[in-house]
Amino acid sequence: MEIIGKLIEKRDQRQASQTFVVREFVIEVENPRDPRYNDFLQCQLTGDRCALLDQYQIGDTIQITFDLRGRKWTAPDNTIRYIMSINVWRIDRPQYTAAAAPQGAYQQQPYQQPVQPVAAAPQPAAAPQQPAPAPADSPADDLPF
Repeated sequence: MEIIGKLIEKRDQRQASQTFVVREFVIEVENPRDPRYNDFLQCQLTGDRCALLDQYQIGDTIQITFDLRGRKWTAPDNTIRYIMSINVWRIDRPQYTAAAAPQGAYQQQPYQQPVQPVAAAPQPAAAPQQPAPAPADSPADDLPF
């Protein structure tokens, strides 16, 4: 998956275990309808990918390519928790200017109320058509009464 956002925070690389290093950062993804509801996504780089963030500064618009990772974790008090992370494996500069950029990898269209077809007004029932009277000299007029 991909998404475009503004780099808000860069954290230092930390050694999570003897063989695992992680670096977290935060991007702001603009809400196209109302900037009061922008999303702030905490992302992570692992291993040798931690250095990918070095060439970017706070405020830069970046495009990240990532996977979602989810884990089940049992706390010491035996409560089960679920943890989700955005595992980034590529960072690029967007291929267009920020003014023309769609916000996020998805280009969300504004919500539009579905258009319901207007029911046509019922047409009045046509009066039954009476056949035209036959001319007086026609064979249809040979009835004896």
